[in-house]
Amino acid sequence: MIYRCIALALCIGLTACATPNRRVAVNPALLAELQLREQALGEQDFSLSGRIALSNGVDGGSGRFAWQQRGAALKFSLSAPLSNQTWNLDGQPGAFRLVDSAGRVRQAADAQQLVFEVSNWTIPVAELKYWARGMRAPGGPAIPQFDGNGRLLSLAQSGWLIEYAAWGAGNPALPLKLKLSRDSATVKVVVKQWQP
Repeated sequence: MIYRCIALALCIGLTACATPNRRVAVNPALLAELQLREQALGEQDFSLSGRIALSNGVDGGSGRFAWQQRGAALKFSLSAPLSNQTWNLDGQPGAFRLVDSAGRVRQAADAQQLVFEVSNWTIPVAELKYWARGMRAPGGPAIPQFDGNGRLLSLAQSGWLIEYAAWGAGNPALPLKLKLSRDSATVKVVVKQWQP
């Protein structure tokens, strides 16, 4: 009995000394700030470029990417220097076209499905337009988590977990590092340049 009491006291003591979790409870004020951010960024045109690493649980790869969004029109390019592969995706919802490094052209109504068919990578193109800017995508429930400074730490939406590791200094600040994961698929993004 005395050993159980000692063990319990040690567990309580270790728990008290543990580093506190960075997440804080979601409160209405933080949600209101997130909503103001989403209204400010809204459907603004933007472009970003940087590095991307992809994994499907079996294979992985990395490369450079550039994304340009003008209204509903998207231009996304991905180049993987090690495999000498490139993909250029453009279009708008309902009509996307993808050209690979061999010049083959494919078309589809859904960008994510088109990218998967060509590369075997899962990239949530429609939602990433919002998640990359630290916003909830419209049309589905989302669960945000914030750090102690009220900054978005993670977002769970559409079966994906989006984790924000670094932010820029602008106003509003834009993410510089994020990781998306769902089942065995992961997408890691490091933004080198933003042009809101």
